[in-house]
Amino acid sequence: MDYNGQPGADLFSVPAPRVDRHAGNGGSATLAAAFGDTGALTGHDLTLRFDGGAWSATRAGSGQPVAMTGSGTAADPLRVDGVELVVAGAPANGDRFSLRPTSGAASGLQVALSDPAGLAAASPLRTSADTANLGNASLGGARVTDPAAFAAFSGASIEFIDAGQYTVNGAGPYPHTAGNPITGPGWSLQVEGTPVAGDAFSLARTAARSSDNGNARALAGLDTAGVLAGGTVGMTEGLAQFTGRVGSDARHAELTLDAQSAIDAQVTAERESVSGVNLDEEAADLLRYQQAYQAAAQVIATADTLFQSLLGAVRR
Repeated sequence: MDYNGQPGADLFSVPAPRVDRHAGNGGSATLAAAFGDTGALTGHDLTLRFDGGAWSATRAGSGQPVAMTGSGTAADPLRVDGVELVVAGAPANGDRFSLRPTSGAASGLQVALSDPAGLAAASPLRTSADTANLGNASLGGARVTDPAAFAAFSGASIEFIDAGQYTVNGAGPYPHTAGNPITGPGWSLQVEGTPVAGDAFSLARTAARSSDNGNARALAGLDTAGVLAGGTVGMTEGLAQFTGRVGSDARHAELTLDAQSAIDAQVTAERESVSGVNLDEEAADLLRYQQAYQAAAQVIATADTLFQSLLGAVRR
């Protein structure tokens, strides 16, 4: 809840996943994409195909099949790799679409909240235990699961029939299993400890101008909570892994470039040694040919002198 007692809104906005229609599609279908389970996002581009009256998904490039569920309606969208898609129009067999879930996500990230009073620092619900409770149960971990449904929430009373059943505002009973939350219209609560028959709790909306900071503490806890890689990796660990992978890939690319440059230089030198022109070598050859020409000219001149001498001796 924010400072004004209203359900919190998004701090940031991220562009929707990009879907491109193939130019050769014969149907009129279009796909509207939105993020569903962000923990299931992989970042891989996908190719969506409609064949035989059914949709399928494969990895772009490798063609590896990817699991897809749903029928494509607004109530039951297609779900694949954390993305939800609603189909409009009529697809034809063979129609294809390119899905790029995270393309432009970082560059398109924008601040959506500019009013500091809109920061949802408070937990959505305040809980109080009946003083006559005998068990050691307590309620915590309040979450708003559906803001639209929670908007009509005005309070609730929870009473445990025994450790495995409870009622909400007299309705029920509903089964309770240790570790599972108690849910209501647009909200959920975690139960800590073990309740006994007759234990009762009251729920109320967090009022405006509350000093509660439960949601802010939960936000701070995201630093180490498992929110990436299917809920197994925290933000700090994920960033460290991502940074290390990028650095390793960049170093590998640099070493590959150095190796390819060395191979290119070697091949170029070998080619030049066969078909290229070395100016220094050509200049040395020119000097050698010039000296050989001069030596040959001297030989001819000496032979001519001898020949002329012989002719002169014969005339006498």
